[in-house]
Amino acid sequence: MSETEYRYATRLQLFVLFMLFWTTNFVEALDQIVVAGAFSIHFWTMDKKSRSFQMVIFQSFYRTVRYHLGSLAFGSLVVAIVQMIRFLLEYVDRKIRMAENKVAKFLIKCLKWCMMCLESFIKFLNKNAYIMIAMFGKNFFISAKNAYMLIMRNVTQTVVVDKVVTFINVIAKLAITGAAGAAAYYVFEERVTIPYLEVQAPELNFSLLPIIVGQ
Repeated sequence: MSETEYRYATRLQLFVLFMLFWTTNFVEALDQIVVAGAFSIHFWTMDKKSRSFQMVIFQSFYRTVRYHLGSLAFGSLVVAIVQMIRFLLEYVDRKIRMAENKVAKFLIKCLKWCMMCLESFIKFLNKNAYIMIAMFGKNFFISAKNAYMLIMRNVTQTVVVDKVVTFINVIAKLAITGAAGAAAYYVFEERVTIPYLEVQAPELNFSLLPIIVGQ
């Protein structure tokens, strides 16, 4: 491979990596705003029985795709840029790891820590901005400003609620994963016939392997 081809291949790899970051954050943002919109529709509906769960999710998804894709793209773009900068800093850190310049190493470590904090803050602000977008339908900048002002007026409550929700989410994920793994292990070991399907659990020499891979 010539030097020109190598240079273009490197640029293309960086572009693909950046698009991967952007797409991943966009899908995550879409999930957050659809869930927030579904809860908002359910909360402001007087007759809860008039709308099914599937209808609320579909309505929230339709509103997001029709009105808010630009906001999602911009919010996820900001996070992707920060993540790309973190990746480049990590690359530079690995390159100078064997060097004797301690000042450069210290500066890179500080920059990596600052970018990590910035990414966490932007993700937190984006999540609350998406909630405001789902609730009131404003654009990203207005929603981010309103979310920031609301957080600043209720800093203590926001931190406490965020930590409690994070803890509950972790416990719920562990419980669901553990329950699914235990059920799969019982089925594989006891050779239980699956209800409504005349299929028997397969014979396995080591049943933990597919359970671990599946989880």
